[in-house]
Amino acid sequence: MPCVPNGGSQLRPRRVCRAHEENIAGHNKSSLLTDVPTKTLRHSDVMPIIGEPDEPVKPTKEEMMHANTNHASVLEDIKAPVRVKLAALWATLMFVYVYVDILSFYKPGVIEDILAGTVWKLEITQAWAFGALGLMTIPILMVFLSLVLPAQANRMTNIIVASLYVVVSVGNAVGEHWAYWFAFAALVEVVVLALVIWYSCTWPRTEPQLSSDSLLPAYAALGLRQTL
Repeated sequence: MPCVPNGGSQLRPRRVCRAHEENIAGHNKSSLLTDVPTKTLRHSDVMPIIGEPDEPVKPTKEEMMHANTNHASVLEDIKAPVRVKLAALWATLMFVYVYVDILSFYKPGVIEDILAGTVWKLEITQAWAFGALGLMTIPILMVFLSLVLPAQANRMTNIIVASLYVVVSVGNAVGEHWAYWFAFAALVEVVVLALVIWYSCTWPRTEPQLSSDSLLPAYAALGLRQTL
């Protein structure tokens, strides 16, 4: 039975009218949300609508290569300290020295001169061997000294020794018959030694860090000594 407004002739309890209105609203709402008939749906009717779950799509080889390129890790790049660079340069110089001396044995007449007791028109004696060993001992030791000497002494030692060995490298190429071969060897040696000098001259500098103990004399001179 429909509800009658307050001015009507029929009066019904308020809870009955409210239940009737909710019933009508629920019917209207259900009719707006779905157009499916109110018959019972079978499983075969629902499955074509829902569909079977799709299998995961496998990426192609090109897509995987592109993804690997975009997400490639960045190579670690650590800046080498000056000490390590200097030691590596001296080791490089020693390799050049050794291979120049070994390959010079293939020059015609060298083996015959050695058997005759002469090298570079110099007589092979114990003094000559001692001098040659001393000449090569210095750059050998520079590999180690470049790593352990204090910074200031390290810098000056590398500049002085490298400058002297530039003269040695150029002097070894003077008067040789194989001009191109010895000139190339001397050029490589001079370039390596020039890098030693350049890295030594451009040795990085740091600002001195003042501690509380180093400031005490200044406080005392100014009459401002205080407890730190």
